[in-house]
Amino acid sequence: DRSGAYNLNRLSNIIARPGADLSALLAILNSELLQWLFSTRFLDYEIKPVYLRSCPLPQQMSDRLGALAEQQRELHAAALLGTDQESGRGWERRAALDRQIDEEVYDAYKVTTPERQLIRAQLDGLRPAAGAAPAPGVAARR
Repeated sequence: DRSGAYNLNRLSNIIARPGADLSALLAILNSELLQWLFSTRFLDYEIKPVYLRSCPLPQQMSDRLGALAEQQRELHAAALLGTDQESGRGWERRAALDRQIDEEVYDAYKVTTPERQLIRAQLDGLRPAAGAAPAPGVAARR
């Protein structure tokens, strides 16, 4: 975390390089692209450090990615605390931010439009129908 604290027991830490934007890194880790990567490459429900090490970070991350991730974090915090003034529209705003973040991540990794469509189609095949429980080993998105 930003305070430099560490945890114990079955949790992993990512120690950022000086000057690295932790919000941008969080956006990448929570992105549709990495969800697809993990669902197709690793058949385990745990995100293990060895898996993270094998995921390259993009050469360039836009400042916008970190800013969007920070907005998303604030919206989630407001929803959890019940301080979201537009609670009925809060979900829509978070979903819109998710889409913007996903596009920024795709851009950072230089994923083409046809590749994005293929990834989304594969993820749609993994997502449960509305109201259904997720399949074993498939985590719900954010």
